[in-house]
Amino acid sequence: MAQIVTVSLVAIALPIAPAKAFSGSDRRDYESCAADLTRAKLSAAEAANACGQALRPGDLGTCVNRIANEKVSGSDALLVCRQVRRPVEAASCVVGIRRNVSDTAIVDVLDSCRRSLLPQTFSDCVVGLNSQLKVGGKQAIASCLDASDRPFDLLPTFIPLGNEIPIPITPSLIPTPVVPSTSQPAGSR
Repeated sequence: MAQIVTVSLVAIALPIAPAKAFSGSDRRDYESCAADLTRAKLSAAEAANACGQALRPGDLGTCVNRIANEKVSGSDALLVCRQVRRPVEAASCVVGIRRNVSDTAIVDVLDSCRRSLLPQTFSDCVVGLNSQLKVGGKQAIASCLDASDRPFDLLPTFIPLGNEIPIPITPSLIPTPVVPSTSQPAGSR
């Protein structure tokens, strides 16, 4: 027990830079982020604020730069990249859809890539449906974002193969027998 307490106290006393403790980022990540954001025509103050708050500043900068290269404003790109879990995938999503699906508004592309939990898979879905089925970009986006198509039969059955499925009998399923009344009706005396 004493060893656990000692190790815990030593771990607490060690100085750790807050940003490095969580993400493993170093100075080059912040420099790269700042360079990418200023290249996307964001002000130095905006770049400093965004890179300073990023968990993975290198990924944020890469995302903003790639999206801004698609003729998107730096502030719009930054908005998307800050709101996703996977900023590099979000950038790939935007670039993939923009280059392969010509009839889609950039606002729809940015919003849908931002909303998707798996941006690369989403982009593959939109581009694939658009190219194979010749559906419009807006319809492909709607189909790929639609979560109503749920998989079924995911839960395993624990009934051995070949055995019958027992049907539970509940009182509400058992018919109640009708018993004729032995008393005489009130008006028949």
